[in-house]
Amino acid sequence: MKKTSKDVISWDGYCYVHENITLGKINRLKKLHPGAKIIVHSECPKPVRDAADFIGSIAQMLKYARQFEGKEFIVGTEDGLIHRLQKENPDKRFYPVGTICRGMKETTPEDIATFLEEMRYRIEISEDIRVKAKDALDKMIDI
Repeated sequence: MKKTSKDVISWDGYCYVHENITLGKINRLKKLHPGAKIIVHSECPKPVRDAADFIGSIAQMLKYARQFEGKEFIVGTEDGLIHRLQKENPDKRFYPVGTICRGMKETTPEDIATFLEEMRYRIEISEDIRVKAKDALDKMIDI
């Protein structure tokens, strides 16, 4: 593999959904569900991460909930994940922190069907970009 020199510009990103998850919300849920494990997304504020039993990406949180023997979880990420967690783990209970991503809720299944039927908003990219993007996505999924 050919090595190339790259400049990486680091940015301390911001996600309003995860920034909306506070230690107060976590502590209130913990009082209501003292036996629940706290699992949070890695984009949550540091005090929330410090209180967590597990920190990870969405995929890592799904895997943790599936593999961990515990039966109750406080979930520190967008509330929509609760439905999938519950569906994949019907014998477990998941408690949301009360935060919604407006952007994730804007596109409906009907929108997707229309876009596919009419091939609206088609995005075309060059093959070399597609290959590089797929390689990056495959690496992320492997992690």
